[in-house]
Amino acid sequence: MTSSDLEKNHEDVFHRIEGYLKDAKIFKHDGDVYIVLAIYYDKTRATHRVNSLLYRVHNTTNATLIQEIPTDGAWSIQIFKIDHHEVFLLIGCFGESSESSLYRFDPATRKFEQLRTFASRSRYVKSLSQGKDHFVLLDNPDTNAVNIYKYDPESRNFHSYQSIFYIHQINGIECFYTDDFGNSDVFVIVTTESGRFYIYEYMFAGVNLLSLRFFLYYLSPRFLLIKRINSLSRISPL
Repeated sequence: MTSSDLEKNHEDVFHRIEGYLKDAKIFKHDGDVYIVLAIYYDKTRATHRVNSLLYRVHNTTNATLIQEIPTDGAWSIQIFKIDHHEVFLLIGCFGESSESSLYRFDPATRKFEQLRTFASRSRYVKSLSQGKDHFVLLDNPDTNAVNIYKYDPESRNFHSYQSIFYIHQINGIECFYTDDFGNSDVFVIVTTESGRFYIYEYMFAGVNLLSLRFFLYYLSPRFLLIKRINSLSRISPL
């Protein structure tokens, strides 16, 4: 596909959107390229209850609309894989209803099937992996919490794992790895409207050395606070 083809596809896709585009993600599966568009608001109907869109991009023709996904104020999306082949779509919604959703891609139909819903509005959603452990994180602006769900390979679904609460509202969640994705230490950064940010590390069972240099023992894996900075302007290395 040439640059002119990509530009034409871009124009054709976005000219058909009626509403406000809040987020977009691209993923590949079996050689096909897909685009997911999170539509936050439909200005024509004056509602947040509008379908977000899944397109498949062809090699020589325009993008084709594959699926319309019902959402209520789609704010952010996260696409991730488990075992290198299962594709998941996490949509954080910030509309009138209190519900965000998780989907799994069906290669046979080339569409996403809803896996579960989360009983909270969310503006910030993330996924992370460490070894065989996989998680999704969603903020809850109504309780000032980050809710964490862990993947269960037997049920092939995510279940409630841990919640972290804050005094002030959350305004960002980010994840990063010290080395290879999924096979190195993983950290979570949460920022709040107070100007503070919190750094967490996923700690597995056993002896762990935190930044304060205390040897701690844990009976089960948890995300543990390793440092808090009082102001975003006072950033120091871990």
